[in-house]
Amino acid sequence: ERFFWHEEFLEKTFNLLGQKIRSCHIKDVKLLNAYTFMLQECACGEGDFNLEKYVELIDRVDSEMPVLIEHIDSDEKYIEILQYTRKRLNLQ
Repeated sequence: ERFFWHEEFLEKTFNLLGQKIRSCHIKDVKLLNAYTFMLQECACGEGDFNLEKYVELIDRVDSEMPVLIEHIDSDEKYIEILQYTRKRLNLQ
């Protein structure tokens, strides 16, 4: 339910906890083609998570909030994902 309607879940979470949030981790999540329902966290752009909605909600709480990028396994990949995320979110 949280995967398929994650935008509603984000809205509810930020409405309930927004003023208590001090930093956020930005990542993506994808549904794997497995025999059972299986989600896997992954780097931004490799999944189906609405990053724009997430950042919109973060900005509502605090436009200066620290946001950390996760699930990167090398410096080169980190730079690639950082550039991708900044471009996707119009943060150039």
